[in-house]
Amino acid sequence: MLEYSVFFILPNLDFNQYCPPTEEIPILEPGTYTRYMSEGDTYIFDNRARFQQSAPSGERRYFTFTIQENPGQFETLSIALLTPPLPVKRFRFFTKLKAVTGSGIITFTTPSAPDPPQ
Repeated sequence: MLEYSVFFILPNLDFNQYCPPTEEIPILEPGTYTRYMSEGDTYIFDNRARFQQSAPSGERRYFTFTIQENPGQFETLSIALLTPPLPVKRFRFFTKLKAVTGSGIITFTTPSAPDPPQ
């Protein structure tokens, strides 16, 4: 695992731990977001906004997210998400970012369309 000496964001998708109620998790529309994070901070967001109503129920689609931690330093994440209607267990439609070391401003871009089928 790579570790940066100043700041590192790690996607943590283990939601068997505490997860806030769904209504408290922001639904992010596709776009670019900037926020300050320091060591130990977490940011959870809901990805359901990027699904099209024509998508088959329960289909898994992959989306590529881009995170900029420092100028010129980009990370790309491919995240598998399920299409609604959603299962009883909240699974595969939230994303959690956690700052594990350092602090700073991050910019991340959430996609508007799924990746092409592989």
